[in-house]
Amino acid sequence: MQSRLKNLSLRVKIIALLVGMVSVSLGSYLWISKRLVVEDKVSYIYEFNLAQVRAAAEAIESQLESVRSAARLGADVKLRSETEFAAFEKSVFAQLGVSSVTYFEISKAGEWTALSGGSASARELNEYGWTPQWLKQKGVAVGFSRSGALPLGFWVETHGGKGLGCLAKIKLNGRAVEASSTNVEIHLVDSMGRASLTSTKLLGEDGGKTAMVLEKELMQGSFAKGVREWDFNGRSYIVGYERLKSSGLLVLSYLPKSAAYEAVARLIQRTSVLGLSVLFLALGLTILFAKGVTQRLRQMWAVTKKVSEGDFSVRVQTRQSNPQSSDEVESLAHSFNSMAEKIDELMAATAEKARMEKELETAQAVQSRFFPEGTFSHANMRVGGAYAPASGCAGEWWQYGQGGDFL
Repeated sequence: MQSRLKNLSLRVKIIALLVGMVSVSLGSYLWISKRLVVEDKVSYIYEFNLAQVRAAAEAIESQLESVRSAARLGADVKLRSETEFAAFEKSVFAQLGVSSVTYFEISKAGEWTALSGGSASARELNEYGWTPQWLKQKGVAVGFSRSGALPLGFWVETHGGKGLGCLAKIKLNGRAVEASSTNVEIHLVDSMGRASLTSTKLLGEDGGKTAMVLEKELMQGSFAKGVREWDFNGRSYIVGYERLKSSGLLVLSYLPKSAAYEAVARLIQRTSVLGLSVLFLALGLTILFAKGVTQRLRQMWAVTKKVSEGDFSVRVQTRQSNPQSSDEVESLAHSFNSMAEKIDELMAATAEKARMEKELETAQAVQSRFFPEGTFSHANMRVGGAYAPASGCAGEWWQYGQGGDFL
């Protein structure tokens, strides 16, 4: 593996290095961004779900308080005149979404007795479990209903100090039971853990029945509001809830987790596309940069190959005349050209020196042939000589000396 890496070209190594660095940096950025986005989005989704619950709870509390105030006034009107109460019912109660109102007094036996003119009976109060003592202590109660009208129980006292029970059936306004998003489902649960006016457009009938277990658990829990996750039939939901203090009604908001994180998935997808675009752009720029650098190095390699073959006249093309203001590769080209020029000069000087030495050897050989190879002998005379050149070839030194008598 290492040998294969060593055999890779410089261009490939540079591209791999730069692309690897960009990929690691971009990958780290995407990973960190994804975690931050997801964490931030989780917080946003929880807050959004709580806001849905809070909006529904405020709308219900406002409507309940308005109906309760009207029930107090209506009790005095009811005891005073049935005709005035009929007008009061049409004008005031109708505007508050109240479809019917029935007042009850407590008999000597301690049971509910309906006043005349009401459409409800004492049996209905007993079915809800609203005994006179319990409703008097509670003040406000919400009953169970799936018919579209929510039963409300109130304990009211007239100006004369008489206590009456009131059963009003109201239709909650759209802000209370309809969420601002089609992916959110609002549930209402009474104080006994029964779902009232609950839509099952997202959960379905089976999901609504299964959710009652969770709703009873939240109703009996110690926290008045919060957010938690709930799984049903392979799907996950984010459930926000809040328990109303005045009526004990539990308001819940169901949001599918897949729908909640759909925006996160789109954001991550867009970020990934952007990251890949940056990566491809970096790859293109890296290839252009590496091509420019390696092309000049390849040119230098070709020139050095010619120099190794004995051609010292070749030079590397340079872009700038001043090597001090160039980059490292350009400076290397200038240095190589300077070295080639010096080698060329050295080779010329070496050739000239070799030529001179050859001429000296030739002159020395010629001069050495001018002298006899041995001594001259005669019966009456002997001639002798010695030859010692001062250098390879630079002239001779002559000197004579007197010998003894030869005659």
